[in-house]
Amino acid sequence: MKGRSFSKATALLAGIAIVAAAGVASAQVDKDNAKCRSTIFKTQSKLAATAGKAVAGCWKNVLKGKAPASTDCNNPSVADTKGKLGKAEGKITDSLGGAKPKCDDSTHAASLAMFPSCPSPGTPGAISTFSDLASCEIELAENMVQNVANYILKPDAATIVAMVSAKSPEGKQLSKCAQSIIKNATKLHATVQKDRGKCQATADKGGGSYSYTCSGFDSGKIAGTITKLQEKLAKDCHLKKDSNGVERDLNEAELGLIGSCGRNIAELQSCIVDAVVKNASGLTALAFENAEVCPTVVDIVAKAGSARNGTSGTFKVCSGGPDAGNSCTTDADCGAPGFCTTVYPNAGQATSTQLDTGWNGLGHNVDVVDGFEGSVNLSCSGPSCDNCAVTVNCRKGGCRCSNDVTIKCNTPFVEDICGTGNTCEVFFGPP
Repeated sequence: MKGRSFSKATALLAGIAIVAAAGVASAQVDKDNAKCRSTIFKTQSKLAATAGKAVAGCWKNVLKGKAPASTDCNNPSVADTKGKLGKAEGKITDSLGGAKPKCDDSTHAASLAMFPSCPSPGTPGAISTFSDLASCEIELAENMVQNVANYILKPDAATIVAMVSAKSPEGKQLSKCAQSIIKNATKLHATVQKDRGKCQATADKGGGSYSYTCSGFDSGKIAGTITKLQEKLAKDCHLKKDSNGVERDLNEAELGLIGSCGRNIAELQSCIVDAVVKNASGLTALAFENAEVCPTVVDIVAKAGSARNGTSGTFKVCSGGPDAGNSCTTDADCGAPGFCTTVYPNAGQATSTQLDTGWNGLGHNVDVVDGFEGSVNLSCSGPSCDNCAVTVNCRKGGCRCSNDVTIKCNTPFVEDICGTGNTCEVFFGPP
């Protein structure tokens, strides 16, 4: 099932706490509803695992030159060439109000009440039947797997395959590293879902409340899988002998061809684990309850990624617009409102974000600052959180007085402590 496109920052928001439907949440789960809730989780997590395996298998074929380099492997519906996704979807629709129902609208009304509407990245809308819920859970599972895959792996497959064909040791290791990232991330995602879903099922059987309570649970299996992932990346992203006969890790420019979220192995180990655990934990929660109350404040960490090529010089890519990230020579190569900009390999991967900072022109038309922490306020019109007014705040210290950027202020776009005639300005990155 094809989903909408989401940014890296969106992928990291998947772990936002889920707030339960009022009234039902405090009631105790009975035996029948415990079985229904377990069915929702098992079929949803099975679909997510199937989608993840399809994505990993697709990248394996692409990076080995067995499938076109242009294949959008992060899209589960594209990656699934064996029809397994459809079977997993069918189990959800059959079990939830379908041909072989294990949840029905009357007997399990209390379970259904925990899903008042379908949140993003599903199609926003009210949920009134288990058939509605089935459609929502299918979209959530597939779209969230796609979101996290887009964040941790967007390789320049054509270049990597060409390097492998040319017998380049760097190319061979890049292919191995990329495959290791998605393969081990998929294992971690499934482990998080299974461990925390089992925790909630146990709580349900014990007559717990309908609220999801296992967001931080780890039986030890999650920690163990994280350790294995980190060990695998340390091994698979390391060259025993490069083109010059030197043993070393893949460097920042080489890792840029993988299109992940880190500039070195340590950063990859950290950012991949963080993204996958948050995504999987959020998806697990969404098998037991959907958000009814939207967050009023969202903190954001911008991840610009790593370098994009292996040269020591510069190269040009489109920034902004429909061709963002594509190579270019002039602005004419980039669809409006994008423009052609020079990228410095050591400065990090280009994103589609265009920033203007300061007043002197030196900080205009620049890319996002890697690691920047910001915060915004949300005021949403409904429980689906699909129509929200967004305003900035100063929670992360990015506000400075217009007359003196060394002075931190607290309330955006007013005088605040800055003195008569001056305003408190918000900076996206260091002022």
